[in-house]
Amino acid sequence: IAIGDYAFESSGIQGDITMNGGMVYLGSSAFRYCSGLTGVTLDGTGFNNGVYQQPFGLYAFEYCNNLTKVEITGSGSYDIGSEAFAGCTGLQEIRIAESAGIQKIGYSVHLHPLRSLPSRFRRP
Repeated sequence: IAIGDYAFESSGIQGDITMNGGMVYLGSSAFRYCSGLTGVTLDGTGFNNGVYQQPFGLYAFEYCNNLTKVEITGSGSYDIGSEAFAGCTGLQEIRIAESAGIQKIGYSVHLHPLRSLPSRFRRP
């Protein structure tokens, strides 16, 4: 499953969404300005930087101001695009599983409500 660039931008999506391990691409600005979105659970097992340049796109959830929680699991190999959660003023909790295959986190990703982060990203 691939969600293209701008696929749901400014759409009327309401509530929580779950993206399972069949996901291979989440495009830039895919859910940007989705003010009804409240929660995201994403299994990044299918994501692979070798297949797509940036499978977790830039600005993916930018300005989803009612988004309160994000959980990222799975074992794919990928980067989180810059400003993925920028402007998400209601964001209270981000959990990234230790097993998540994230290789790099882009600039201004807006991780201040981070609750758990894989040890490879923690400072000693």
